[in-house]
Amino acid sequence: MRIPKWIIFNFITNDSLRSLEKFPYLNKRLKSMCLDLMYIFAIYFPWIIISVPIFILSRNIEKLKFFISLVEGIIIIFSILNKDLCNGRSIAKRILGFQIIDVKTNKVASDYKCMLRNITIIIFPLEVVVALLNKERRIGDLLAGTKLLECDSEAKETFLSDMSEKKQLSSRLLIVSFVTAIIISMWLNNGFWY
Repeated sequence: MRIPKWIIFNFITNDSLRSLEKFPYLNKRLKSMCLDLMYIFAIYFPWIIISVPIFILSRNIEKLKFFISLVEGIIIIFSILNKDLCNGRSIAKRILGFQIIDVKTNKVASDYKCMLRNITIIIFPLEVVVALLNKERRIGDLLAGTKLLECDSEAKETFLSDMSEKKQLSSRLLIVSFVTAIIISMWLNNGFWY
């Protein structure tokens, strides 16, 4: 799978990576969680900005607003669910020196387990509290049977090389991720955004 480098590494995403130094009061684990989210939002920030004029111009068109926010939500949630698929390491985990491993085998967690552990994004504040208390496992890790292992830091660009080496993503995993993203986004749209 080939992703253009400019989509993942541009001035907005690079600025979000530099913002990591603005959080000296967070431990390394919390920095990783926050940086993962900041980075994903930075990737989609230009697309979100494009949708703002549509929201403003379509004041009376509730269905259009719902559709745009639903699509944006699906894309962002899908990205959050699958951020760790390359060798159990997101970009933030590479920079800060973390890897997701399977608790039973002590090997890199499978793509399914990496996706499953990120489903708990809907209870992010609770996950932050748990991460403060336990450096290795949060609620998503307990659900997926994974834990976070400290390892050597890597350059952020290794994410792209790992992504290009990945022979094939499971279509079943992508479908499950996509359906989960739709369900979470619809729930958030109906429950919190309107």
